Amino acid sequence: MTPILLAEGQHVIPGDVLVLTHDGLAETEDINNAVNAGAGAVIRRCLRRGRDADAPTALERRVIATRVGIVHWSEDGQEVSVVSKAAVPLAAPSPVPAVIAAALTTASEVTSSSAVTASILRDAALGAKSGDTIHLRVTRITPTFASGDVIAIRGQWCCNRTGAFSGFRGMLRAEDIKPFKPTKDKLLADPPAESMRPGDVVVATVISQTDAKVYQLSTVAEHCGVIESTVPAEESDGHRAQKESDDIAAATIPSVRPTKKRIALLPVPYKRTIMKHPVTGATYKKWTPLVQ
Repeated sequence: MTPILLAEGQHVIPGDVLVLTHDGLAETEDINNAVNAGAGAVIRRCLRRGRDADAPTALERRVIATRVGIVHWSEDGQEVSVVSKAAVPLAAPSPVPAVIAAALTTASEVTSSSAVTASILRDAALGAKSGDTIHLRVTRITPTFASGDVIAIRGQWCCNRTGAFSGFRGMLRAEDIKPFKPTKDKLLADPPAESMRPGDVVVATVISQTDAKVYQLSTVAEHCGVIESTVPAEESDGHRAQKESDDIAAATIPSVRPTKKRIALLPVPYKRTIMKHPVTGATYKKWTPLVQ
């Protein structure tokens, strides 16, 4: 397997692999050992097992992007970092160090099948266990549960710029979203549409694993709830916002994201049941972490 080295100026997002070291490459060992993680990048080491049961286990060293930006190499080729576009001058790009150029040339000679495998490589967690904290992007809401794609486990990204998710999914039952005790006047918990909607990013804890890649989650804890939610910029009717959750039962997130501008909602201190529009002050029904 050939090391992956992203060129100077290439756009990346959190989770993208900038450099991949495989112990089996003796001829590139010096190059890989010289590459360190600068600002906006971290180093992760993991074991990679072959497809066959008797295949040997290889140790990989990955330099991974931790923020949105573009790749920047040091002049000596020993450090790679991720910087914002504003921090890069508009002059001609700096020459790629010879040691990096040689590795990039070698990487371009891999077969097409290897290139496809490399393009979807990501820093994905191997899975979660009971009690772990995960980030979930909600994709479906029904009257009894909410479900979505797991995008991070224990702070490690499970997706990258290719749009390929880890394959893990999470499910939130209505009774696991908010604290709830049945009474003679109210036997059922509030529907999930009263707390979140498709597209929201939710922090939750793992209760159990119901399938190989499906987790049952809970947002009852104070640090759990909706941490990211947006609305169209032109939406300013607070009364309409309050009723929005009633109209999205059984809704799914659209396959093509709208191009119109959206505004991020803000949490309200000491209140877990609403989020506020930063411009109009309209409130939206959301179950959020406790903010003081």
